[in-house]
Amino acid sequence: MSRLPRTFTPAELAVITRVLDMANASTPERLQEARSVLVSEMDDGGMGSLKVVRNGADPRRFGCILGEASARDSDGVPVFITVIADQFDKLYEIDIWKTDFSRLAAMPEPETLVTAK
Repeated sequence: MSRLPRTFTPAELAVITRVLDMANASTPERLQEARSVLVSEMDDGGMGSLKVVRNGADPRRFGCILGEASARDSDGVPVFITVIADQFDKLYEIDIWKTDFSRLAAMPEPETLVTAK
């Protein structure tokens, strides 16, 4: 696992875009932000959660959930994806939770996502 800042992978970006679209939270500004921010992998046992990295001191905190979706990993285990904004309505975290806490085998295909319940 690398914690060096990087951009979203194409698969991650496609999932984030789909989650935002499903929640009617997609805006041109938010999509541009998603294409340009740097993220760092979180220490979640390999489930795939990502935190947006900002320069300097980071006074940001949880603001709101922009969208939630679920799918199944390639091994059939349910996966929940939550796109979170900070208090300034900027991307903050992408929380990915695999219900058995195992490593995410592959980012779900966007068309397999359903609204989380």
